Amino acid sequence: MAPDQLDGSSLFARSPPERADDGVSPDDVRDALLDLLAGSDEQVVISDCSFTELDLSYRHVDGVAQHPVVFERCSFESIDATHAQVDRPVRFESCTIGSATFEDCVFDGELTIDSSVVTGGCSLVDATCLDGIDCTGTTFESELQANEASFDDEAIFRDVTFSGPVTFWAAEFAGRSNEFEDHACFADAVFAEQADFHQALFRFTTFAGAEFRGPALFEEATFRGDADFEAVVYRDDCQFDEVTFGHDTTFADAQFEGVGSFRGARFEGGERTTQDDCRFAGVTFGGGLDCHGAHFRTLSATGMVVDGNASFEQATVERSATFTDAQFCADSTFDRVVFGGDCSFDGVRFDDAVSFRDGVFGGTAALRRALTSFDRSTFSDGATFDDARIESVSFDRTTIHDTLSMCGVRITETITVNPAPLESRQLLDLTNGAIEDGTVIQPAGPWLTIDCTRASIGDLRFDAVTEGHDRRLLDFVRFCQTEFTEFDGAYFDFARHAAALERAHWTLHRFERPPSYEPAVKATPATIETTYLKAKEAASTTGYIKAAGEFRVKRQRFARAKQYELLGSSATPTRTRVLAVSRSIENLFLDLTCGYGMRLGRIILVFVLVPLLPALLFTFGGEPFATSAPQLDSVQALFTPSGLDTFYTNLYFSYITFLTIGYGGIGPEGTLARLTAGLEVYLSVVLGGLVLYAFVKRSEL
Repeated sequence: MAPDQLDGSSLFARSPPERADDGVSPDDVRDALLDLLAGSDEQVVISDCSFTELDLSYRHVDGVAQHPVVFERCSFESIDATHAQVDRPVRFESCTIGSATFEDCVFDGELTIDSSVVTGGCSLVDATCLDGIDCTGTTFESELQANEASFDDEAIFRDVTFSGPVTFWAAEFAGRSNEFEDHACFADAVFAEQADFHQALFRFTTFAGAEFRGPALFEEATFRGDADFEAVVYRDDCQFDEVTFGHDTTFADAQFEGVGSFRGARFEGGERTTQDDCRFAGVTFGGGLDCHGAHFRTLSATGMVVDGNASFEQATVERSATFTDAQFCADSTFDRVVFGGDCSFDGVRFDDAVSFRDGVFGGTAALRRALTSFDRSTFSDGATFDDARIESVSFDRTTIHDTLSMCGVRITETITVNPAPLESRQLLDLTNGAIEDGTVIQPAGPWLTIDCTRASIGDLRFDAVTEGHDRRLLDFVRFCQTEFTEFDGAYFDFARHAAALERAHWTLHRFERPPSYEPAVKATPATIETTYLKAKEAASTTGYIKAAGEFRVKRQRFARAKQYELLGSSATPTRTRVLAVSRSIENLFLDLTCGYGMRLGRIILVFVLVPLLPALLFTFGGEPFATSAPQLDSVQALFTPSGLDTFYTNLYFSYITFLTIGYGGIGPEGTLARLTAGLEVYLSVVLGGLVLYAFVKRSEL
């Protein structure tokens, strides 16, 4: 049977003035509509009709069939369905509606307002649409309120224009369709003013291609299915604070002209794929991005551009994070972020300062080593990783301007630093850091300066791109109170840099310091002594005895300088001064005689030449230094045959005394001669011991 077509001869086809002239009241029209809605068991189509109002408030429209009632190209000054229950589908197609009130209304059939215009306010507050709602292509010229509305099936607002404010506060978009993206569909919609979805509940949702010209508010909303915000344009600030995204979520290619705020948001991801748990790929944040405290399962932000400040402070990414080729144009903060798996910042450009303080990179990876990569990235204003904990990190072909600060950082696996050619000398600051393994490769241009003050370094290797530059590698590294043996089985190998050490005369504490840079610890004699002590222990542990000996010499010399510093201080107590003098003399004696056991030639020369001085005293010293051998009155007498014979006799006496032979042919007679002879014997014992000590040390090299 054909649908009941009501044409111009019907009651509804007359204009309101015509009805008034015929004595037809609005109540008569309403009653006729109700009879039609309730009585017809077929589809009803009402076309090109005008109504002053459609008042269904507090009424139960219990249709005998589920065929829809269709209003085509009709006009309504108002529609009021407050507290009504409509059990039959109702469709408004290409209609003009003045105002529409559906507060507390229950639609058991689908409500459709398709390609229509609602010129006045529209209220769906507390409305329940059990079979869904479809407003495709409709324009709401005034405010739309749908607070706490419930849409149990699809809610379609595709290509809708909201000219006034929109409020879906605490609304529920449940959905029962197999078409996931249609549970709540706002695709290509236009929100001219503020749109408020605060605390709304969604299942599978799409806003793809929509435009928000006013603020977009989604605070504390919940998405229990996939959420699609692809290519959405946000002209004003957008807030997703404390939102829960229960499945895969995409903002790919979206444009945020204001601030995009995701503070405390949770992106839990779906089970179908881990790559799309959260996608910011190709997104532009013109006013900045705030993800403070956000939680991601995985995060993909390839090609993302943030023109304003960016904050991921205290955020968590359980698995992988990808920022490949992204651009951060202003300050960026990743302080206390936790990256549980691989993290890629390859090709990222940081145009302003960036901070990763107290971050954790790969700290929760259970099955394999997690890699954090900044390959080909650019730090235009330096980068700070202070106190971060990193498994493995790579800076391959990274462009570094200013300081790469890694003070207090702890790298449990490996680090690779292979920067792109630098425009000027920059700094890699590892002060107080701990690095178990890694490689730092100096570029072809100006070199990085590396500060290892109070750092713990294991098997850290230094190299250069240009061949033949290995002899200068340690000129740009500062070792100050550095630990070299903290990691079991991973010790700093000084032997690998033997050429650089020999060229620098085994000096570690001096380096090519960048202009205006002040290290955290000043190079005082005490700190330098500690540095060489630690280096000596490391060289001994790795079996590089020559380096250990040279570092021992350096350490002893700075220990003497430390004693000199105590003597120069007016605050030093008298007892400490006496000890400092004693230790300084002892230290100086060991340095001059045998180089602390490392200068075999020196101690042999000293051993040979020491008796010469007493011989001169015995020859020219007069009565106090007289021996049983004759003396000379002047130096000129030495150059005569008898003078030479006299000097030789005294020299012979000095040597046999020094060597404790004592044949007895010559003996000391003067007071000072006896004292000098005794001192020679004592000195012979001391220097002889030093000769043997130097021989032993020499055999170990």
